[in-house]
Amino acid sequence: MCAAFGYEVRRLKRVRIMNIELDGLPVGQWRDLRQDELTESLRRIGHDPS
Repeated sequence: MCAAFGYEVRRLKRVRIMNIELDGLPVGQWRDLRQDELTESLRRIGHDPS
């Protein structure tokens, strides 16, 4: 999208993935998803988790 407008991306910071907030998560680290995050993510991609 940036290239389409002639912009050059020099730095990119991901703050969330879909409904999953990444606040406070250090670079290169991971955490387990909470059940509500998993359920909502599956719902958003059209998968019924039940």
